[in-house]
Amino acid sequence: MTEEDHILIEKYLKGLLSKDEESAFLKQLQSDDALKEGFEFEQQIFETLGKDHWSFVDNTSQEVQEHRQLLDGQDMQALKHTIDKVSANKEKTSNTFNKTTFYYLAAASIVVLLAFQLFFNQNISNQDLYNDYINYGDLPSFATRSSGNEVEQKLITAQQLFEKGNYEESLTIFEPLLESEKNNITLYLYTGIAQTELKLFDEAATTFDTLITNNAIDGNAGHWYKALLLLKQDRVDEAKFILSMIVSKSLDNHEKAEALLSELNNE
Repeated sequence: MTEEDHILIEKYLKGLLSKDEESAFLKQLQSDDALKEGFEFEQQIFETLGKDHWSFVDNTSQEVQEHRQLLDGQDMQALKHTIDKVSANKEKTSNTFNKTTFYYLAAASIVVLLAFQLFFNQNISNQDLYNDYINYGDLPSFATRSSGNEVEQKLITAQQLFEKGNYEESLTIFEPLLESEKNNITLYLYTGIAQTELKLFDEAATTFDTLITNNAIDGNAGHWYKALLLLKQDRVDEAKFILSMIVSKSLDNHEKAEALLSELNNE
């Protein structure tokens, strides 16, 4: 392809051709395979790096829009300028240099990188937020001055296992006690969190829901940990719904819920 072909393609993509010129260009595409191939390549580059026609334009998710802003930013504009400059230098020194291929490979690398970031960073972000807010120091302790009966000793042992990260072993003590200790809020919290850490998500949801719906006790804390459970699963919209409810009703941990909700809304 000649430099004139590149200019013609660029003008078409930017809508700068007259109706007659556009008609002639489209007719030429039907008969010129080299021009058609070059057009398809440069159209991809234009949609990837162009300001007004990005290939993800129909995706309105917040993460994609942030990446679109990145592509439109000064650093990306500088990259496009560098590509233009390098390709021009290459064409001066080699008649075999394919400007379109150079553009295509550069843009393809950017698209792959952004796609990876879009998937990977979202998961990391939610996991990091979960780790930040699942503060075990906020959990009450089973140890009391009167801790002397068999059940209390079992719970203390299970708590020690939990604090060492031995979640599976701690559950062998916690779970059998749920039936006899139905009104023990702390037991439900430790059990649900241990299940969450082991990715026993359905079991954890059941534990927290049981706590929340137990009319004999104040299970408001269950809402907070249910929201964190959902966050760990990347079920962000559901987590935000519960967090909003916690804030609106000033339930347990409503200040932390408000802070977490703010972070999620700013992602």
